Amino acid sequence: MPRKVLVLNQDYSALTVCSVQKAFILVFMNKAELVSRSQTHMLRTVSSSYPMPSIIRLFRYVHLPYKGVVLSGIMFSGGIIINVSTVFLPMN
Repeated sequence: MPRKVLVLNQDYSALTVCSVQKAFILVFMNKAELVSRSQTHMLRTVSSSYPMPSIIRLFRYVHLPYKGVVLSGIMFSGGIIINVSTVFLPMN
């Protein structure tokens, strides 16, 4: 049963979801901190056990490029159907 972990950016904005294995590696390598853990599951090794992460937060901010907003739909104008597809990009 593959479980997923929510990954938050440094400013607590949602970034992505990843596997429990990847989230554990990020926490273990001090790239992220554990925000919330599973109350019912633990990760076990031969000699120790670790909490299973459900939400982690990265220590370094990840900049994502802004892709714009795509609006599409159908507009009626005087009995004529017009297909509208527009991309709005940020103004510089």
